[in-house]
Amino acid sequence: MNKPVCQIAAALVHHPVYDRIGEVVATSVTSVDIHDIARACRTYGLNRYYLVTPILAQREMVDRVAGHWSEGAGGKAGHPRGPALELVRTVHDLQSAIEDFQLTFGIRPQVAVTSANPMRDATSFADLRKTIESGKIPGLLIVFGTGWGLADSIIEKSDIRLEPISGPTEYRHLSVRAAAAITLDRLMGVSIY
Repeated sequence: MNKPVCQIAAALVHHPVYDRIGEVVATSVTSVDIHDIARACRTYGLNRYYLVTPILAQREMVDRVAGHWSEGAGGKAGHPRGPALELVRTVHDLQSAIEDFQLTFGIRPQVAVTSANPMRDATSFADLRKTIESGKIPGLLIVFGTGWGLADSIIEKSDIRLEPISGPTEYRHLSVRAAAAITLDRLMGVSIY
């Protein structure tokens, strides 16, 4: 029997997010977020990685970087980063990522948001993993925020709110790259236990 297939993508949102004093801002795209999260997405079998920013110059920079490794000199050299960066798409807002997902895969994704802080009605990683494996949802878009987290306007429109990643200490300030890798491993990793 074939395992049910769920089309899965990730989105890294740079606006609207909060700064440390609670103002809604647009954060800067960083090169390491492009590369490292794309590599995690490819490792765990995601179909797309959206970088969401309203700033045209940043979208153009991301497209140049991804193009270099997937189609340009880096891609022609056969660098293993190429297949990961083929997943990258830039969009100006999260709604555009949802629309691209729907156009590409023929289904509207369930939108799952993440946060370092507890959210009401949060779904555990184990429960979402079971839902993915059961085939109950055909498409999923996992949304990560930059800065000090996703704006409430995104969280309120989401279909799923994931529990925060917790360690044995009170400290909860992972890099978004680390949070993305942990999230993807919990949802789609091969268990060794």
